[in-house]
Amino acid sequence: MNIQFRSLISVFFLLFCAVTGFAQQAGKTFVDGYFTYRIVDGEHIEVVKCDKKATGDVIFQSTVSFEGKNYQITAIGDYSFTDCEDVSRIVLPDNLQTIGYRSFSGCRNLSSINIPNRVISIGVEAFDYCTGLQKVFIPASVSEIGDGAFRHNWALKSISVDVANKDYVDVNGVLFSKNWTRLIAYPAGKTDQTYSLPANTTSIGAGAFANCKDLVSVVLPKDLVEIRRGAFQECNRLVSMSIPNSMEVIESNVFSGCSSLRQISLPKKMKRIGNCAFENCVALTNLVIPDGVESVGNRAFAGCSDLKNVSVPRTIVEFGDEAFADCEQLASIHLFGTKPPKVGANAFSTKVFEKGTLYVKYYAVEAYQHAEVWTNFQFIYKERATYRPYGTNY
Repeated sequence: MNIQFRSLISVFFLLFCAVTGFAQQAGKTFVDGYFTYRIVDGEHIEVVKCDKKATGDVIFQSTVSFEGKNYQITAIGDYSFTDCEDVSRIVLPDNLQTIGYRSFSGCRNLSSINIPNRVISIGVEAFDYCTGLQKVFIPASVSEIGDGAFRHNWALKSISVDVANKDYVDVNGVLFSKNWTRLIAYPAGKTDQTYSLPANTTSIGAGAFANCKDLVSVVLPKDLVEIRRGAFQECNRLVSMSIPNSMEVIESNVFSGCSSLRQISLPKKMKRIGNCAFENCVALTNLVIPDGVESVGNRAFAGCSDLKNVSVPRTIVEFGDEAFADCEQLASIHLFGTKPPKVGANAFSTKVFEKGTLYVKYYAVEAYQHAEVWTNFQFIYKERATYRPYGTNY
């Protein structure tokens, strides 16, 4: 065997050993100080856990050494800092690219964090319940921000975005997608009582206005087509809301916990009201479900303790479980459909069956008297076809 061939074999053998060694290391975890890391490949690692004993300032170095080799931190893993309540400031490494799902959720005393200018993605609910976080700067590199990334940040008054960012922009401290088409996060710490969305906004992100405790009125644009889950959850000073006719669905928890909401105008094109959509809206007294709505989700109006009158269109097919649970003041329900809708478990309280009145078309009384759940109402009143309660137009 000639020397050159033996040399090539030696080189290939060394390369094989190196590659095999890297493959064996990938996925391996190790602990350094307060942090547990996972090896991604021969050069990169991610943070997978922070010990909850960590306090005060957390400052990452640019590299971490393990078994004689230096690794760059390129990812903060899912849940890695969740509920590290004693951490007050975090300086992330320069080479970081990814901030994972709920990675800093519940870091209630976190008041300051830098997002390095190589970060590409910020995960869903990444900073949820960071109630002490006061400011956020989004660098130009970020191209993806998950739903609810800055939800429940009660001290946050402004979100700013690098002007060179191609995907996001801030408008007076409110985070939008480029061209203002999607409102992603309205800082909960802003003290304005009224807010009007830009005319070209078509979508409101999940949890976008959650816990905005100073907002009394929000004006929605006429071409809005989407309000994601929990968008206005626990905005407890919000008094009224008019949803534009371009909307077809109210997603889950959109207005849950809006304890001052007295008036809601639902759009004519609406087809579905999601689970818990208006749960615990305790100031709501009258409800008109517009013609076209086919389903009302589980606990959609549960806990609306002052709700007295409900008008139900002929298009309703079903009410979900506990749809009107704990609505014990409910005195009248007007149903315009001749076929009784399906009713989920515990949709109404026993007190409503005993004291509330069900108003139905005179030619549909018998159907309701024999229909499951509806037959439990003690008072079923024959209503003439010309009757239109609370301004309904169908």
